[in-house]
Amino acid sequence: MKHIWVAIDVSCLAYRVWYSLPKLSWKGQPTEVLFGFFRAVEEVRNLFGSDNLVFCFDSKDSKRKELYPEYKAGRRRHDDLEHKQRRKAFHIQMDLLKNRCLPLAGFRNIFAAKGYESDDILAVVAKTVVSRGTDELVIVTRDSDIYQCLRPNVFIYDPQLKKVRDVKWFTQTYGIEPPQWAKVKALAGCQTDNVPGIRGIGQKTALNFLRAAANLRVIELVDEAVRCGAMARNMQLVKLPFHGCPSFKLCPQNWNRVGWSKMLRGIGIKEF
Repeated sequence: MKHIWVAIDVSCLAYRVWYSLPKLSWKGQPTEVLFGFFRAVEEVRNLFGSDNLVFCFDSKDSKRKELYPEYKAGRRRHDDLEHKQRRKAFHIQMDLLKNRCLPLAGFRNIFAAKGYESDDILAVVAKTVVSRGTDELVIVTRDSDIYQCLRPNVFIYDPQLKKVRDVKWFTQTYGIEPPQWAKVKALAGCQTDNVPGIRGIGQKTALNFLRAAANLRVIELVDEAVRCGAMARNMQLVKLPFHGCPSFKLCPQNWNRVGWSKMLRGIGIKEF
């Protein structure tokens, strides 16, 4: 029997609503992240007509940082008291979301693994769905790293642009196959995650190299990066999933209206 799975990058969706909504609370507890997140979940559930939802969480620890301590080190930090208080409220809501709200709503596909990012878990889920052959997966995220997971039965939905990306779109846009996207990131680097690229190579040049359209100088730069180990290190940082990420068992139809309604009422949210 064919299933349509909807896998949600929880941190991506939660941060998006956190930055876009004003502070909300109920009985003295912050709720803006919960409100925005569950409203978005209801939208994608209805959009794709599936109750087979998968929630993928980031770990607070990072195996990538163990490999490369500067990983994500360049991200801007705010030291003002108000921002620190907001971040504390954000993490309180994330813990509540993972440990209480989603289970109360009847969801069973709530996945996290110590040291791994939601991207890694999404990639593992994608491999699981691909291996089933008849199933389809929609990954809800804005993270372009996930492009490498695109397959004929794996799609990406951008919740901000409200667009679905597929293999055809990817190959027409970049001129390579989705599995090659990790090598583009390894060559050009990833500014968001502070992964240093090969000096002199940006995304356009990396794409030309993979299309066998690069000049001799670029080929020499790549060869040197291979010899010094920079390419091997970068591939470990950008390729999904990071090695050792565990597998997860998917449970179908893990949503029910009664549990959903009860959970929303418990945090002061009316039905959407």
